[in-house]
Amino acid sequence: MDTTKWKSILVPIDIYQRIREIAQLEHRPIGSQLRLIFSEWLEYRHQMAQELPEEGSSDSGETEARAAGS
Repeated sequence: MDTTKWKSILVPIDIYQRIREIAQLEHRPIGSQLRLIFSEWLEYRHQMAQELPEEGSSDSGETEARAAGS
């Protein structure tokens, strides 16, 4: 195996089995399924970052006050 392109990772057996089941259902190799899961996670994180208020914005104080129940 070309270790500059591929790496082995250790995951708990229950996680491996779940990923394997999903990969089989979607007719993908496990590596492709992991790439898809990672890509979806990155997209989710990007969306969450876009929804955060900007630091120093005037709305941040109002949001904190509402969260505190004022």
